[in-house]
This record gives sequence, structure tokens and C-alpha cells, in this order.
Amino acid sequence: MEPNDSKSAAAFASVKPWIRADLVKLGHRYESGEATVIRRDGGRENHFGCKCLDPAAGIAYFYFHESAGLAPGELIRWRGHEDWFVLGASCIQGAVRCDIRAALPIDADLNDLLMSAGLEQAANYLRRAESRIMEGTQEAFAECKTHCRSALQSAVESVTGVSGFKNGISSLRSCLQIGSTDTDLIRAVETTVGKLLDELSKSGPHPPLPLLPPTVWGLEMTRATLRFIAATRKK
Repeated sequence: MEPNDSKSAAAFASVKPWIRADLVKLGHRYESGEATVIRRDGGRENHFGCKCLDPAAGIAYFYFHESAGLAPGELIRWRGHEDWFVLGASCIQGAVRCDIRAALPIDADLNDLLMSAGLEQAANYLRRAESRIMEGTQEAFAECKTHCRSALQSAVESVTGVSGFKNGISSLRSCLQIGSTDTDLIRAVETTVGKLLDELSKSGPHPPLPLLPPTVWGLEMTRATLRFIAATRKK
């Protein structure tokens, strides 16, 4: 499939000749097509590129125009159904080469992962938190932390079926796919989730309204915790 979106096609077409010549010289196979790039913050963009294969090594990789701006940790959804995790990206003559591996369930877009795990309410709270932090005021940061706390509470209560966050934490071990003998991991998960909730629950004049750095930390920790819970929830 040749690119047909005018802007993306033009950018890709400007680097495709040398990419194709290089691939032919290397004896690597390739196919051109459209991909959806899923950013780490959940944003999505469509770009045209080449999926390439080194047949001798059995290694797949991608080429896009450098304007695609891919980075490690992002996902490439090729032709609507193949998901690939970006391990590394390097710019070469106006193009970006992406080294990849097949995506694992835990690599999925966080919103998709939460929805597939039946944690729709937690996903909604998380979207509100992400929206509020973008406003850049102390009041918005405070509300971001509140939504993060609500997302964690909702996820734990949904997974465990236990009302009350503190009680729910102690029930997590039986509701997640964690080895029953891996006591260090179980203890770490329970401690981390509990401490994170405590931090997100701080309010009032001591401490004052949150600033951006601790709010970003709270949001990123909430994302990581929700990803772990959703990916390891027992079916």
C-alpha cells in the first residue's frame, strides 16, 4: 500500500528513495503502509513508513520520516492490527529508524489496558487527572492529585471487591497474578500502593498546594501502578 495522505505521504516520499535503495542493497524485505503511533501519554498520530525485515537475522524494524518523532517506549500499530514496542530510535538522513520488539500486554496503551481489564471508572479518573495537570495552576495540580487518588481507589476496589482502600490493599495479593511465594514483590506492591495513596491524600496548609514536579511524580506513579494492576489482574 502506497501512502495516500498528502502531508504524511509527502514527508515519507522525500526519504523513501534512499531507504528503498539501502534495503535493496542489504537484501532486506520491506512493505510500505500506514501506522498509528501511540505516544506514552496516550496520544495517537498516523504516519506512513516502511516495515522492514532482515531475513538472515529474523529482525524487524521500521523507517519513518523524522517528523514522526518516535521515541523508546512508544507503540507502533501497523496497519491497524500489529502492535510493536519501540526499543530505540535513531535519525538517519531525514528518516528515523525504529528498533522494535513485539508488544506485550503490559505495553498496551494504558487507557486500552484499563478498559480491557474492566477498570473503566479508573480510566475516567485518570483522564481527568491528565487533563487537569495541563492547566498549569496550583488548584489544577491539587485536583490532578485528587483524581489520581480516586483512580487508584477505584481500581483497587474493583479488582478486590473490598470497600475501603486500606482494606483493599491487603486483598490485592489474591487478586493479581503474582506468585504466592514471591513475598518480597507482594510486600513491595502493597507498600508502594499504600504510600502512594498517602502522598496523594495530603492536603491543607501543611503541605501547601502542590507544585508541578511532585504532581508529575504522583501522576506517573499512578499510571505505573494502574498499569501493573490492570496487566496482572486475574481473569
